[in-house]
Parts: sequence; C-alpha cells; structure tokens
Amino acid sequence: MLKRVANIADAPESPPADGDLAAGGTYLFDRIGRLVAADPTAASWAATIRPNGPRGVASLKDLVGEPRAELILEELLSQQSADRIVTALVGPVGDEPPREVELRRLESADGPLLLAIVRPAPTSEPGRCDPLTGLADRTAVETWIAARRREASRAVAPFALLFLDLNEFKQVNDQHGHAVGDEVLATLAERWSAAIRDGDLLTRYGGDEFVLLLSGIRTRGEAAPIVERLRKATSAPIEAGGVAVQLSVTIGVALSERDGNEQARLIAAADADMYAQKAKAPQHHRPK
Repeated sequence: MLKRVANIADAPESPPADGDLAAGGTYLFDRIGRLVAADPTAASWAATIRPNGPRGVASLKDLVGEPRAELILEELLSQQSADRIVTALVGPVGDEPPREVELRRLESADGPLLLAIVRPAPTSEPGRCDPLTGLADRTAVETWIAARRREASRAVAPFALLFLDLNEFKQVNDQHGHAVGDEVLATLAERWSAAIRDGDLLTRYGGDEFVLLLSGIRTRGEAAPIVERLRKATSAPIEAGGVAVQLSVTIGVALSERDGNEQARLIAAADADMYAQKAKAPQHHRPK
C-alpha cells in the first residue's frame, strides 16, 4: 500500500533502521518529480532527507540526484523513449549493501506518473557470466574492485570505472524485435572486448548498460583513448537479422583517486557523469 505524503512533516517521525530500508521502499512521483505517495518504509526514509522539491515536498532528486532526475523524467515521461531505468541510489544511507532504484512509467487519469522502487543491488556468486554476451555479469565488479583495494594496501593501485549506456536502444527492440536487439548486444560485446586492454574487465551490468573497469588509470585524460575506441566500435553499422543498425553510446567515467574505491560510490559517480554527458548532447543518433 502507498501512503500519500503531502509534506515531509506528514511522514512517520522515526526513520527505519538501515536493515528496514534494505527490504525496499516504493515511491510515486508526479510529472515534475514531486513525491505524491510512498509506502511506510519509504515515507519514513523521506522524513530524514532535506527536501529539494517545491513547497517542501520531497522530490525525485533526493533519490537519484539532480542531473539524473531531470533526464529520467524526460526519458520516461516526456519523450517516453524508455520503459524502465535502473540507477544507483543517492541518499543519506550507507554504501553497504549497495542499493539501486528501478523507475517505471505509470499511466493515470491525471497523466503519467513515475514509480520508483528502492532495493538492494543484486548479488550472486562471483564468476558468473552473462549468457547472452559471454561477458562477466555485474557481480564481478565488486570482486575486481576488492582486488584493487588489496593491491592498494601494498602500493598505489588507481583505476577507473566506466558506465556505458546505449542511446535509443529501446527503439531497436521496438522496431526490429528482441532477437535483433540481442544480436546487436552480442556484437557490441565482441567489439568492445577487442577495444580494451588485457587486464581490464568488461561486464554486462543489466539491460543495455555495461560497466568497464580499467586498471592503472588516474585521470579522465588517461581513459580518453579507450573511451574513443569504444565510441567508434559502437557507431560502426551492425548487420543483425537482415537489417543494419547503427547506435551510439554515452560513457560516464569515475576515478578511484577522486571518487573512492567503493563500488556504490564509483557506480553513482560514473552514472551521474553519464547523465551529465547525455545532457550536453541530448540529440543522439537514432537506430536505423
């Protein structure tokens, strides 16, 4: 059941324990990102944050940060170019366990609304592979980062985390079917794997999102040649299912020496940078 929250002061006085939030919380936002309803766990958590929305109402910005909130509202509600977005949680909770926010569009008599579900980020046994692309799955990210932390205890071991998001990929599935979309993802995984260095780790993070971990990288400039190779590999036409598909990719960059060496912080930083890149170039190449 969702609890309607007109103002932060209407939420329960005592915030939930960290473990309670780990069980999940559900929010409902209007078309400009204001909180209009929340379940009891989410309403309690909302009482602990400083509202950014108008008239003291908590907003989507409190969950995902301002740059991402604006682009999520645009993609899910205004342009309706995506059906679902999963991103990192931004808020006053700890990094352990990592949490994510799944956002979906809901239709109502008053217009589209945004459903947000906070939940623990998926975990599973290390070493598992994504069956479609053959890449390591998202669980390998923490294993790789933990290894870098152990190296850092003996010597400086900087690294970068890149968040890759395919632009307009939903249109490939909508226009040509999921079989073509799957073939495109598998082809891109092969191209990207050929564009990176030995010792780097490319993972499928979920859907059309990928995470690349680069060892020995201290600055954005040092990552730039790899970023450019990935972009060129993406933009080359792909023959799949008898059609030619051409895509582009937006890549966010996080640096361990700037953003820390915890997975949740790095993912959030790279995700935020990725959305900032999208905001700078909103007109992406559309698939054919």
